[in-house]
Amino acid sequence: MHIIYRDNQGQSVEHSFQIDLSKTVKDLKELLENSFGLQAQFQHIFYNGQYLFDNEKSLNHYGIGNGCKLELRYLDNFSENQEKKS
Repeated sequence: MHIIYRDNQGQSVEHSFQIDLSKTVKDLKELLENSFGLQAQFQHIFYNGQYLFDNEKSLNHYGIGNGCKLELRYLDNFSENQEKKS
Protein backbone atom coordinates (compact mmCIF):
# COMPACT_ATOMS: atom_id res chain seq x y z
CA MET A 1 0.00 0.00 0.00
CA HIS A 2 1.02 3.60 -0.49
CA ILE A 3 0.61 6.43 2.00
CA ILE A 4 0.55 10.00 0.71
CA TYR A 5 0.87 12.99 3.02
CA ARG A 6 2.01 16.59 2.95
CA ASP A 7 5.14 17.41 4.91
CA ASN A 8 5.77 20.62 6.86
CA GLN A 9 6.80 22.41 3.66
CA GLY A 10 3.55 21.46 1.90
CA GLN A 11 5.23 18.88 -0.35
CA SER A 12 3.40 15.64 -1.10
CA VAL A 13 5.39 12.68 0.13
CA GLU A 14 4.57 9.11 -0.85
CA HIS A 15 5.79 6.01 0.98
CA SER A 16 5.15 2.35 0.26
CA PHE A 17 4.47 -0.11 3.08
CA GLN A 18 3.95 -3.81 3.44
CA ILE A 19 1.31 -4.59 6.06
CA ASP A 20 -1.00 -7.52 6.58
CA LEU A 21 -4.41 -6.30 5.44
CA SER A 22 -6.08 -8.08 8.36
CA LYS A 23 -4.34 -5.57 10.66
CA THR A 24 -6.38 -2.72 12.11
CA VAL A 25 -6.30 0.99 11.39
CA LYS A 26 -4.69 1.34 14.83
CA ASP A 27 -1.90 -1.04 13.77
CA LEU A 28 -1.29 1.06 10.65
CA LYS A 29 -1.15 4.26 12.72
CA GLU A 30 1.37 2.64 15.07
CA LEU A 31 3.49 1.61 12.08
CA LEU A 32 3.44 5.18 10.78
CA GLU A 33 4.29 6.55 14.22
CA ASN A 34 7.24 4.18 14.58
CA SER A 35 8.46 4.89 11.04
CA PHE A 36 8.08 8.67 10.92
CA GLY A 37 7.46 9.91 14.46
CA LEU A 38 3.93 11.06 13.57
CA GLN A 39 1.87 10.60 16.72
CA ALA A 40 -1.02 8.22 16.06
CA GLN A 41 -3.55 10.42 17.87
CA PHE A 42 -3.06 13.17 15.26
CA GLN A 43 -3.20 10.92 12.20
CA HIS A 44 -6.31 11.02 10.02
CA ILE A 45 -6.23 8.37 7.31
CA PHE A 46 -8.50 8.38 4.24
CA TYR A 47 -9.15 5.83 1.52
CA ASN A 48 -11.09 6.88 -1.58
CA GLY A 49 -12.22 9.99 0.29
CA GLN A 50 -13.55 7.97 3.24
CA TYR A 51 -12.12 8.72 6.68
CA LEU A 52 -11.02 5.53 8.44
CA PHE A 53 -12.52 6.58 11.76
CA ASP A 54 -12.76 3.22 13.54
CA ASN A 55 -9.28 2.28 14.75
CA GLU A 56 -10.42 -1.24 15.60
CA LYS A 57 -11.63 -2.12 12.08
CA SER A 58 -9.30 -4.05 9.78
CA LEU A 59 -7.91 -2.57 6.61
CA ASN A 60 -9.84 -5.30 4.76
CA HIS A 61 -13.06 -3.99 6.31
CA TYR A 62 -12.57 -0.71 4.46
CA GLY A 63 -11.88 -2.54 1.17
CA ILE A 64 -8.17 -1.72 1.21
CA GLY A 65 -6.02 -4.07 -0.83
CA ASN A 66 -2.42 -4.36 -1.99
CA GLY A 67 -1.36 -1.41 -4.10
CA CYS A 68 -4.05 0.92 -2.72
CA LYS A 69 -3.25 4.55 -2.00
CA LEU A 70 -4.20 6.08 1.34
CA GLU A 71 -4.05 9.73 2.28
CA LEU A 72 -2.63 10.73 5.65
CA ARG A 73 -3.52 14.08 7.14
CA TYR A 74 -1.47 14.87 10.22
CA LEU A 75 -3.20 17.48 12.36
CA ASP A 76 -1.49 18.42 15.57
CA ASN A 77 -2.11 21.69 17.38
CA PHE A 78 0.67 23.46 15.47
CA SER A 79 -0.68 22.34 12.09
CA GLU A 80 -4.22 23.35 12.99
CA ASN A 81 -3.07 26.80 14.11
CA GLN A 82 -1.11 27.29 10.87
CA GLU A 83 -4.16 26.31 8.78
CA LYS A 84 -6.37 28.80 10.63
CA LYS A 85 -3.89 31.60 9.90
CA SER A 86 -3.93 30.89 6.15
